[in-house]
Amino acid sequence: MKTLLFLLSFLTFQSLWSQKAANNLDEDDYEPPYHMFHTGGGGSYNAMINKYGINTKFSANLTKKISIGPEFTYYFGNAKSTRPDYFYEVNLTGTLVQLSKVSFFALTGVTYQQAQAPTATTYSTTFQGINLGFGMQYRKDRMSIFIMEKLTSSNSNLWLTGGVCYYFDIEAIRKLNNRYHLNKRTRKDD
Repeated sequence: MKTLLFLLSFLTFQSLWSQKAANNLDEDDYEPPYHMFHTGGGGSYNAMINKYGINTKFSANLTKKISIGPEFTYYFGNAKSTRPDYFYEVNLTGTLVQLSKVSFFALTGVTYQQAQAPTATTYSTTFQGINLGFGMQYRKDRMSIFIMEKLTSSNSNLWLTGGVCYYFDIEAIRKLNNRYHLNKRTRKDD
């Protein structure tokens, strides 16, 4: 197991190093990407409640590789439980490895479930714990296809989610950045 972990870490470091060398970029040369936000949706499966549902999410970029945003998942009723379940999350997502149009990312956040017990008439909200996840996406221009899996800490709940995202910016923010040269740094001469 240690050998596998070392090999995986070495390959990740090597790919990050080669990408940086190929792009020949300094950390000081960072300019904000044109896609400051992204929204998406898709299908989801939750192993704890054994239900399928639909997922929507919205994220804002904090840096070039880190974004934060809420997610909402609606799970349909099934033969065992005819009532729907709702999950609310706030996730912090970071890109680990970028290989051309394919990227691998990790996420962490908090999850709440809103569900109705079989004998109850009202919905109750419960904290499901911290979630940890890993995913992959293929991006072309402003669209991407993603797949991810996550686990929640309180009950080892496994989620599988896949879908599409659309990347966009807000024209007023871009014009403000261009007019006042916000978040732009010049290359330092060596």
